[in-house]
Amino acid sequence: MTAGFWFQRKLARQRAPVTALDIGPGTARSMVLERSAQGWHLQTRQWPVIPGWIDGGHLMDYSALCDALRLWLAETGSRRVALSLPAEVCDCRLLKPPPLARWWRPGRWFEQQFESVEASQPWIWIAYPVADPASYWRTLCAPLERIQDWQGLIEAAGCELLALEDAHQASWRALDQWSLAPPSGGVLLQVGAACVQALQERERRWHWARRARQPEQDLLPLCLEAARSSTDLFMLSEGELAESLRSALRGAGFDPREPALDPALQGDPSFCTGSWSALGLAGLGYSS
Repeated sequence: MTAGFWFQRKLARQRAPVTALDIGPGTARSMVLERSAQGWHLQTRQWPVIPGWIDGGHLMDYSALCDALRLWLAETGSRRVALSLPAEVCDCRLLKPPPLARWWRPGRWFEQQFESVEASQPWIWIAYPVADPASYWRTLCAPLERIQDWQGLIEAAGCELLALEDAHQASWRALDQWSLAPPSGGVLLQVGAACVQALQERERRWHWARRARQPEQDLLPLCLEAARSSTDLFMLSEGELAESLRSALRGAGFDPREPALDPALQGDPSFCTGSWSALGLAGLGYSS
């Protein structure tokens, strides 16, 4: 997969551990990945997220969440944070640049596509090439103001924000690095609070297939279509939407399971389906 960050500082060359933080529906998790002579070790912590603090990626009670964040990070003893951004913040589009734009100033062409999205506020975007359909690019865009809200939250808690990345992208990277190879014909559904991203197996790796977000789209048809096209269905899910979709899939005769963590990673017993996005960011201190 291709990595892309809304925000990333250059990390120190000493390869020091980074505290990865994911604030999901109902639960916040921190994760630190450390390497020793015995191998990789994973340390996780989790705390409850009070209903009403976050809604659809919006920070609804900034002060309360900031106070809680200070307490959470005080437990970790870390001030270097990589944060996953709720997938609901991002608008996903599939675009096909004209032939000339693919070779000459492609960045400017993408900028023009988003200049008219919302004239009242600036948006920022990231573009990823996709294998199918060929010549298309998958773009994630988000209002700059929303990105800055999440950056400000970490800084207000007295921490240094090292990276900010879409939660589905972060968990996808973790799957790429730390899960067993997917079976032929497998499909994986990444479910957030109001967003689903489908990945499909190709040459023993996960590749992007589709993404949808409520309320613009009905998510159940996407999940059923993905399930029918798969020989083996997986799901990364947590929260009310996930339980609803899982129940509907089981009612249709499908039984999605969780991907297996690579045994080379000595994981914490509390590692669960909601931990993958934090895991995707936890190794950043070793990647520079």
